Amino acid sequence: MLSRLNVSQGGPSTVVNDCPRSNCEWCDHKLHCIQLARTIFLSFFRHFLCLFLRFTRLFRRDFFPVQCLRSGSRLTTGTRPICSLPTMVTSTARAGTVGGGVKDPALLPKEIRTSAFFDFERVEPNVFRAANLSTSGQQSPHAAYGGLIMAQALAAAEATVTEEFKPHSMHSFFILNDSIRFSVDTTVPVDYHVRLLRDGRSFCTRSVEAIQKGKVVFCLQTSFHVVEPDSCVHQSDYPKVVKPADECPELSLSSKELLDRIASGEVKGSEHTRAAIVKHSQIDRTQWLFDIRCTDTAALFGLGDPTRTFYFWMKARVPLSTADDRLHRWMIVFASDSTPVGVIFRPHTKNDFTPSMVFSLDHVMHFHHHEIRADEWMLYEVESTVAGAGRGFARGRIWGTDGKLLVSLTQEALVRTRGDVSRI
Repeated sequence: MLSRLNVSQGGPSTVVNDCPRSNCEWCDHKLHCIQLARTIFLSFFRHFLCLFLRFTRLFRRDFFPVQCLRSGSRLTTGTRPICSLPTMVTSTARAGTVGGGVKDPALLPKEIRTSAFFDFERVEPNVFRAANLSTSGQQSPHAAYGGLIMAQALAAAEATVTEEFKPHSMHSFFILNDSIRFSVDTTVPVDYHVRLLRDGRSFCTRSVEAIQKGKVVFCLQTSFHVVEPDSCVHQSDYPKVVKPADECPELSLSSKELLDRIASGEVKGSEHTRAAIVKHSQIDRTQWLFDIRCTDTAALFGLGDPTRTFYFWMKARVPLSTADDRLHRWMIVFASDSTPVGVIFRPHTKNDFTPSMVFSLDHVMHFHHHEIRADEWMLYEVESTVAGAGRGFARGRIWGTDGKLLVSLTQEALVRTRGDVSRI
């Protein structure tokens, strides 16, 4: 034979010339071709294997057979519950459920309904399914409230990090929320796909996609940070609020009081403004999870002194568990989407402005402190700095009653009208 494969012990394979004639050019050329082909084959095989592994990690979002949780500087495997709180849904609350979610969550007691929103089904190690999507006060019984989708996405992301990591920043986009027809359907579960972008010693980064009916309806990018000691410390001054929370009536009551002031002539308002206030006062907020009170309802509708900065007192209507700070964060995210859009367009009511389409485009939040209680009064300061080109922008700050700045946020919203342009 002209050649043979010589495998040395513990070494690589080599091709050796075994021709009886010395200095055979034909044999040397053939051996060279065999070595070249072998090198090319191994190179292609390595590239194919790398591409296959990357493809698997990209589209399955989880290369390991079980969830990986970071512990110290090493990766360990294991799982933990989404929300190990005493107020989790009990067997009574689960009665009449379909696919892990209640048929009508709005009928449940508030303390059970709050935690039921985060009672997920773990479809895959990093995929969490939420079936409880109905909230009281949503614009349509079949269109999910954006604040709930944000809170559930953050809860899913927090399930993939260990306890020492706290969220400090989250950036979200509402993708399919442009009308009732194309919004998130409350009757169909949403799957939250969490992608583990980075696990560091001080920071962890996660990306979450909310998928319903095969479409991405919402996406979130959030970063987690271990609690560190202070280095430099400062914050803005606490706003000077005219009325404390106890002196401010609930939104429906304050709207009715404003109607009485208009009827008595104390406050001047057009018939269009009065109709908008009547509609606002007829909303039943008794089943809302948060008690929200505006310090100046007249200014909110463009009556009185012109302003684009408004203050709201808010807190959860029922006590929340003190065993875990995660539920408090999720509920603050839930409530943060309730006022920015209204602050953008409601001051234009005095110009007989009627929006034809209003919805949130994005929402950004920065948590400055992780020890937050959502069941205690917080001051929600919201200002609309600019509006135009069919969009409006608002920024907000959430303060504790002790003067500590807890959360900073921004939101952009789409605001359209079929009527005249309003300028204030």
